[in-house]
Parts: sequence; C-alpha cells; structure tokens
Amino acid sequence: MRAQVGGCHSAALTSRGRLFVWGWNDKYQLTAANSSNATKPREVIKDSRILNVSCADDHSLAVDDLGNVWAFGDNLKG
Repeated sequence: MRAQVGGCHSAALTSRGRLFVWGWNDKYQLTAANSSNATKPREVIKDSRILNVSCADDHSLAVDDLGNVWAFGDNLKG
C-alpha cells in the first residue's frame, strides 16, 4: 500500500491497484470534472490498475498499468 498527502487531501493505493481518496475537494482534487459533473477518481478509472499516485497542494496524479496519467484538481498552472 502507498499513501500520499496533499495540502488538504490524501490518497491511498492498494497493492491491487485500487485508489482511494479523501479530504477537502475545494479545488476538485478528488474529482475528475467540474463541480456540475464531479466524479470520484475511482469511478472514472475503475477498470484501470493504478501503479502510482502523487498528491500536491491542489491536485492529484495517478499512473495506471497502461501508462495513462490521470490528473485531478486545480488547473490554474496547467
């Protein structure tokens, strides 16, 4: 298991590649879309096996076993 801590949110990755996130979602760190269509990362990437996760102040990143990079959160700086 791997755990990461961002500014006000956290993520945990199990040995089976399941991603769990919790905490503040003020910058959509836990979601994959804007507030009108918010979806938790696990619901969006449920068919993917996540290999790594990283959290920062206002965003989270995840990499799956196919090499896809998933980004969630504030996009003020690209």
